[in-house]
Amino acid sequence: MFNIFLLAPLLAPQSPESILSAMAAAQCEGKEVPEVRSFAMRVVLRDRSDVPREFTFDLLFGSEPERVRLTVDDPERGIRVEKGFDGKRFWLHGPDQGLVDLSGREFTKDREAIAAALDLSKDLLLVLDLARLGRKARDLESTREGLAGVLPSPEGDWKFELRFAKEIQGALPLALVLQPPAPPLEVEEDENPAPPPARRFMLGAWEAFEGRKIPRLVEEYSGSNQEFPVRILEVQDLIWRRRLPLDWFRAPAARGQNQRR
Repeated sequence: MFNIFLLAPLLAPQSPESILSAMAAAQCEGKEVPEVRSFAMRVVLRDRSDVPREFTFDLLFGSEPERVRLTVDDPERGIRVEKGFDGKRFWLHGPDQGLVDLSGREFTKDREAIAAALDLSKDLLLVLDLARLGRKARDLESTREGLAGVLPSPEGDWKFELRFAKEIQGALPLALVLQPPAPPLEVEEDENPAPPPARRFMLGAWEAFEGRKIPRLVEEYSGSNQEFPVRILEVQDLIWRRRLPLDWFRAPAARGQNQRR
């Protein structure tokens, strides 16, 4: 008679850690590859906010220290606008303004736009390197649609959930859900501040770049409207193996132009 106890190891559920490890191995096609510390990405962005727009830009991101640079080319107008954060200061460079130091109060919105690009880069990094996610995650647990955990950060713990086809070994994520930490209590009257809205990223069209599979199509949902994406990103190209030099994040020299403050 066949001993049913021999099936026990085969039927035993996998731990969340082993599931994420298998997913990370599938992302790199089972090969040893370096972790993603920085990347250069060409992206087509379709913004579905109050003022819909579509444009292509180059996004450079580096961690440790965190820094970001965006370059937007407008071939119809024949201009290029660059802006970024080099780890110490925010800056902008364009054909009309020259080099602008964005540290002044009047440039608050410019800094917020660059900070948003930095946040987006850090979100993308979570799915660009699933092994890195596994090393940083805490309190992993299985869920009905995938697995969930906590990502420690200076501003507080972020909760996350990866959703994927659990019946497929090493299946890559279909979605990433991020729940930001609750804001600090600034005034005694506000004892129950509203939690920030969760952000959901639908991930599709996985394709290998330099030996690492990444989602070429990313749809972001946020706020009260979770039915339609607030923006759609299409990745056209990605460079990640070579660590980007720090100089690439510094403002270009304003040759022949005056620097404004």
